[in-house]
Amino acid sequence: MQLRYFNQPHFENGSLKLISQVLKEQGISRPLICTDPGLVQSV
Repeated sequence: MQLRYFNQPHFENGSLKLISQVLKEQGISRPLICTDPGLVQSV
């Protein structure tokens, strides 16, 4: 198993809409997305 780390933050409003495009550009087909209640509440 190979782990690749990806870090290209997007902070502007509506950034979540870019996720499929960014993953495709990076060749990532099975991303691991981590969050916690504090991050969820900050949005």
